[in-house]
Amino acid sequence: MIDEVKEINTESNYKSTYQALTIKKLPNYILLSLMQIFEDYRSKRKIGWSRPWNKYNLCTFQSYRWDIRIDNDIFSLLRIILLQNIHFFDENSEFFIRDILNDPRAQGFLFFHDHKENIKDYEGMTLSFGRFSTLNKRFRDRIDIILESQIINRTSTQKLDSIKIYVDPHNGDTKLPQVLKLDKSFLKTHIHLKNLFEILIKKYHIWEHTEREWYHWSQKFVPYFGERNSIPINTLFFNQRQNLYLLDNEEQLKTT
Repeated sequence: MIDEVKEINTESNYKSTYQALTIKKLPNYILLSLMQIFEDYRSKRKIGWSRPWNKYNLCTFQSYRWDIRIDNDIFSLLRIILLQNIHFFDENSEFFIRDILNDPRAQGFLFFHDHKENIKDYEGMTLSFGRFSTLNKRFRDRIDIILESQIINRTSTQKLDSIKIYVDPHNGDTKLPQVLKLDKSFLKTHIHLKNLFEILIKKYHIWEHTEREWYHWSQKFVPYFGERNSIPINTLFFNQRQNLYLLDNEEQLKTT
C-alpha cells in the first residue's frame, strides 16, 4: 500500500507516490511522510527545481516569481554579476551561463528565507534563475545567487554578510555543483551585489499580496517552507501581521 512506502526505488513507486500526493486524499501525517520520501528521491537525482542548498537548515517564508522580460532591474544585475565571475566556473558551466542569459524560456523565482549554517543564523534571499533542461524536461538547469545578513543576538546586521552563487546545469549526473563564495574583496562585483541585495529587499515589500506571490500545493507538506519561527528585532523583511502575532506569543509566554 502507498501509505506503507518507506523508500522510492523504482519508477513505478515514484509515479504512484506522486499520484497519491496530488490527489491528497490520505491523512495529512501520511502525506507529510510521503512528501519527505518523494523529495529525498528527487533531491538525490536533482529532479525538478529544488536543490539541497534550498532545503536543509533553511525555511522559506515568502516566494515570488520574477520575469526576465519585465524585471530588467533584476535581470541586468544578474547578467553583470554572472559574466564578471564566469571565469571561476568550468567550461560547461560557462557555456550554460551564456546560453541561459539569452534564453527567452528562462524562469525566475525569488525565495526569502531564514537559514542556519554551522552555529550562525542568517536571514536572506535566493535569486533563482533556470529553465527546463534541454536534455530532459523532468530536470532543470538552475542558477542561484544567495544573499544573506547574519543575525547576532536576535538582531540582523542588515549587511551583505554571505554571498554564494551556484551554477547547476543538468548534465546527467547527480554531483553537487561548485559554489562560488564572494565577499568585499571582489570589488568590481560587490557593488552590483549590494545593489541587487537592496533591490530584492524592496521587492519583498512591493510584491507582497500581489500576483507576484508564488505558491505551490506541495509547500504545506515540506519542512523548508513555512512561517518564520523567530523574527530578528530589525529584520529586513518586516511583516506587520506576523510580527504582532509573535510579539503577542512572547508576552503570553512571559506571563505563564
